[in-house]
Amino acid sequence: MDENFPSINDKNELTDLEDFIASSKEEIEKKSAGTAESWLAQFDARLLALEAQLANKEIEQLVPADKYQLAPMKIEELRYQLAGIKEKYLGKNAPLPLETKQELLEQLDVLKD
Repeated sequence: MDENFPSINDKNELTDLEDFIASSKEEIEKKSAGTAESWLAQFDARLLALEAQLANKEIEQLVPADKYQLAPMKIEELRYQLAGIKEKYLGKNAPLPLETKQELLEQLDVLKD
């Protein structure tokens, strides 16, 4: 097989990653009980899983280099933002605003331009 062209299995891995990102909202909502703490915990777990998937060498070869190189910086920025949100909302009875959830979910797509 020619190494310059991704195999079907490689394409499946990239598709799986894209599906993982795209399904994040539904999966986080399904797994959380609707409180700010559980939603944030599920988001944090999703971010960690995304980071692990991006560490896969096959994924690195399939994603355009410029997007792949920016992904760790975007994840780091998202972790910093998430820490601030956790400080503000965890342990409080205030619900996490829908706008905040939307912003976090949009930023989770670290491969988007």
